Amino acid sequence: MYSFEPLPAKLAPQYQSHILGAQENLWTEYVPNFKHAQYMAFPRVCALAEVTWSPKASRNWNDFTRRLQTHFQRFDQIGINYRKGTPERIGE
Repeated sequence: MYSFEPLPAKLAPQYQSHILGAQENLWTEYVPNFKHAQYMAFPRVCALAEVTWSPKASRNWNDFTRRLQTHFQRFDQIGINYRKGTPERIGE
């Protein structure tokens, strides 16, 4: 998700202003419950927010994974079930 680019490189400049954001879909045919849906969505939504709201030039994977640790603490505090893994593997 972190490598996603909301503005395609080949999109003509006159059309780029029409891209207003991005969307993450979670197809739930094989997601049996809400806890599993959370696991499938987090921390992916953090990466989507970063690539959607930050200019490409300011994105940095290492910095993102460092800051993600704070999100993990927040997820734990509010009871969100998220994918727990090593930073090297998060986002794959």
